[in-house]
Amino acid sequence: MARLRSFYELLEPCEGQSSRTVLREEGAPGRLLRGTSVGPDLPDQSTPDVLLPFRILKYDVALMEQHLKQGHAKLPIIANLCLYAGKKSPYPYSTDIYDCFEVPELARSTMFKPIQLIDLTTISEKEIITHGQADLLELLLKQSQQRSFFKWIKDNPALLQKLLERIYGFSAIVYILATEQRHAAKEIIDTLIDLKPNKKEEIMTAAQQLRQEGMQQGMQQGMQQGIQTVAHNMLHQLHLGIEVVQQATGLSKAEIARLTK
Repeated sequence: MARLRSFYELLEPCEGQSSRTVLREEGAPGRLLRGTSVGPDLPDQSTPDVLLPFRILKYDVALMEQHLKQGHAKLPIIANLCLYAGKKSPYPYSTDIYDCFEVPELARSTMFKPIQLIDLTTISEKEIITHGQADLLELLLKQSQQRSFFKWIKDNPALLQKLLERIYGFSAIVYILATEQRHAAKEIIDTLIDLKPNKKEEIMTAAQQLRQEGMQQGMQQGMQQGIQTVAHNMLHQLHLGIEVVQQATGLSKAEIARLTK
């Protein structure tokens, strides 16, 4: 109860945010304890919800995103306080987020822990090859920093033949072609086909898919540029108002405002 009383003592309405309450941590300027939002003022719960902790977590993430958008470089500390006044008493479900998972014990040992990051920039190719089914995928990602695969393919034919047989071989081909910046796609395609002739159809299909995606992206960019040109002419030649231009083109006020400069 002492901890709960300290929460109430620190509660302070947050101006302009009717569905949130802010807990200010005394003596620590810049570090706020933000209450999550479920209803007006304080969060409230009248119907028991077995996934309440998960719902509160989503509110927390929304508050964190808002905090960052306000210009803060770090995340706020959030203290969750939810008021319950339902018919069932006491509250029948756990308020521990780990109890929302299928296997709480496994979740407790794996979820919300420091990320297990594999820094490929510090690992040699020789070591990466020992990483089981992930080895070739990791080699691709490591090589992608060079923005070119042509020489690497030439120097490692056995690895590429092995890669094309993997379940993610098709995706690897698309990734190589999309990332390559120093050599023409035809050079890469011909080299891959020479290495694995029985995969020619798959390689050509991947190349065709990439071309279609590029065409679609180009069409979308062209349409957007065309709409902006029309909006610009409506503003500067026809001298129409921003609201009229917005209704006619579907552009946002911010996009139209940039065209007025």
